[in-house]
Amino acid sequence: MLLGFQPALGIITSTPYSFVASWTMSAVPMFLLMGFVAFHAGLTIVLAAVIRKLAADVVPSRCSRL
Repeated sequence: MLLGFQPALGIITSTPYSFVASWTMSAVPMFLLMGFVAFHAGLTIVLAAVIRKLAADVVPSRCSRL
């Protein structure tokens, strides 16, 4: 049932606010944005290299067993 333009406008304006105000629903887009920024800043390559060097001391690679 159509009630008019004013109720429709109220729903349209409150829906984005309720989506952003909910921490559960806003965490996923913020996590994706953080990953996007980290990737394009080159942080992921540096982080992967650091983890690879740290893990080399702890976990032996397959090549060292041959």
